[in-house]
Amino acid sequence: MAKFKNNTKHDVYIDLGRLVRVQAGEVIDLHGAVAIHPLTRLMEDVPPVPKPAPKKKPPKKSKSFSTSSTI
Repeated sequence: MAKFKNNTKHDVYIDLGRLVRVQAGEVIDLHGAVAIHPLTRLMEDVPPVPKPAPKKKPPKKSKSFSTSSTI
């Protein structure tokens, strides 16, 4: 099932064998439709893509200071 939304500020008419009025901001369910201009398809039926885990940086080594030095 595909959901479409009218994101325009005006009512639009689409041809589905008969003219169907879609009001501004209205969401409608259409079976088997891929794209219908000027309606925007809502991607609710598509699972979200998981984001890759961020890589952890290795901890920085602390600088060791020697108490003895050559003069």
